[in-house]
Amino acid sequence: MVSSADIHTFNLPIRFRIIPHYTYPGDINMRLDNYFANIGNEKIDPVLRFYGWKPFCVSIGCHQNQNVLKLDRIRDNGYDIVRRPTGGRAIFHAQELTYSIVMPASVMTHRKLYAFSHQVIAAALIELGYDVTLTSGMEKLPRISQTAQDFPCFTKSAETEIQFQGKKVVGSAQKLFKTTILQHGSILMGTNHKRLHRYLDTDEEQLKTIKQEIENKTICLSEIKQDDITPEKIMTTVVKQLESVESISVYFQELCKREITESKAYEISL
Repeated sequence: MVSSADIHTFNLPIRFRIIPHYTYPGDINMRLDNYFANIGNEKIDPVLRFYGWKPFCVSIGCHQNQNVLKLDRIRDNGYDIVRRPTGGRAIFHAQELTYSIVMPASVMTHRKLYAFSHQVIAAALIELGYDVTLTSGMEKLPRISQTAQDFPCFTKSAETEIQFQGKKVVGSAQKLFKTTILQHGSILMGTNHKRLHRYLDTDEEQLKTIKQEIENKTICLSEIKQDDITPEKIMTTVVKQLESVESISVYFQELCKREITESKAYEISL
């Protein structure tokens, strides 16, 4: 179990800008994450953004070959396809709350950010009645290759994971920029992420294996308990936990038109 008392505290004051939950197409979501990571520096407040995907979207890691996907099937189903600025494998973004943190590298290391953010999210989920646990000491992710047989992000474990009965509830990834760290991840709310195998271009045996891996190693909030949970409720509780940490304050500031316009320069191509 995790409580707010377990969350790492900081000597220096940190002021987070919170961008409230909103749904965007996949390309806008990824270019916004890339935009904030590129413009951030030690003089700019850390940014915590919450978002969803409309339409649903399949994303691939920055080093992954798009040939791992059945592109026509994804588009025929009305879904988006994007490349993430972070690494990892393919993900089907559907019934989830996605979060994104851009942290000045001068404030904390990427390892501390990973652990700290998962502490905060785990404490929020526990407050909401989900009996998740925070693991530590897991093996680091192996080197990423570009084959279709790579398992998706949620089937691999890293240090400090949020789990329920040994299955991952949250999947996160990072990228180090010149002056910032970008971390974003999916808080699984429904089961639709398990449909990823339908959109991977590989043989039937591999698809069967991938489907089973996702089933065995992931779990969503609706499978833990039946509840009328919403992205906004999770967001509010995460922010509440963040505010409870000594030396941290928050303020809400929605995206402005200028930021959305400027983010077009940070489009990530397939």
